[in-house]
Amino acid sequence: MPPKRRSMASPEPPTSPLRAPVPPPPLSESPEEVKVSNNANATELKLACDDALRRYIARPDTSFRTVNRHTDVKLALGWAGVLVAGLTAAYGYKVEFEKSKPAMWVGVVLYVILSGAQTLYAYLIEGDTVFVGKRKTYAKRVESERIRVDAKSISAQPSKAVSSTPSATNAPSYQLSMSYVRTTNSGKTVIHMGKERVEASYATFFDSEGRMDIAKFESWVSSAMGRVMGIRSEAPSS
Repeated sequence: MPPKRRSMASPEPPTSPLRAPVPPPPLSESPEEVKVSNNANATELKLACDDALRRYIARPDTSFRTVNRHTDVKLALGWAGVLVAGLTAAYGYKVEFEKSKPAMWVGVVLYVILSGAQTLYAYLIEGDTVFVGKRKTYAKRVESERIRVDAKSISAQPSKAVSSTPSATNAPSYQLSMSYVRTTNSGKTVIHMGKERVEASYATFFDSEGRMDIAKFESWVSSAMGRVMGIRSEAPSS
């Protein structure tokens, strides 16, 4: 199945005196080998692609700096729950049972609330987000860029021909949804906004033994980034 894409972008004003957008990072010269143990497991394939995407976009010498807000919030809620549980247990250990019951109930309720908040945050707010990054560049003025990438697996369409070997026709697909904004004047002036959605079969990037073609994957991601950033000279995905 050939990669699919859908884009919505606001072109940069033709009279803008600002520089052209910084292109996506170059492809890795000697990438580490990535191999999954089960190339029929969509979860394992997605995790491998998510990791490769983060490594490519967030290379510290060339591109976006990772925004860890989602991770920070989940860690804060998680550690708060651990702290509440620890204090509640310590209080219950030092104070006799009947006297400690009101405080123990408060601790249990707080722990449930914090654990629930962490789960809801991951499900409702973080969702399918695998990368959020930003960077600042300096030309005649300071420009800020922010990119967000969501990813999910799309199940393969049912086929009459059943095969145990994953192929472009029977393998699930990896779908990326990118959003990008480029601003200046402390975010008050929007230079470019773009959205892009691309999809490709996992069989495009993984061979029959589970080895990942990093160069092909990075080229696919680079093309999508070029389009969402408004770089129209990028070659279409293959």
